Amino acid sequence: MVKGIAQGLRDGQLPYIQGGKSVISVVSLYDAAEAFYLAATSKKADGEIFHISSGERLIMKEIIDFIAKKLDYTLPAKSIPFFMARTLGMLMETSYYVTKKEPSLCRTMAYMSGKSLHMSIDKAKRELGFAPRFSWREAVEETLSTINT
Repeated sequence: MVKGIAQGLRDGQLPYIQGGKSVISVVSLYDAAEAFYLAATSKKADGEIFHISSGERLIMKEIIDFIAKKLDYTLPAKSIPFFMARTLGMLMETSYYVTKKEPSLCRTMAYMSGKSLHMSIDKAKRELGFAPRFSWREAVEETLSTINT
């Protein structure tokens, strides 16, 4: 998702979806790996589902603005409603087959950007002893350091 946001910002084709107000969570790859290890080595994890993230609630606009600032890109100039984002995502995906240009918005990204996806990590903390070590900002910075935009 970070790569898609960065590319959309670079190309000036990324709008906020629903004003960027959807609430989401982010996780560092290191914290995700730690959570997998804890789940794999805990008998309490058998047959259970755990939600893993930094535990911080943030809105999509915060992530987009953070990435834009880090990469010195211009912030999105407009916001579009969710239904329009899904439609544009579908059209851009379809145009890929003709242009072979990776779409700056796809249906999955529209969904992830337009719907609230934050979930509590309390169960993972309680039953696995999971304690996130990295903030969402650190997770996004780490991802940005690995991609070419």
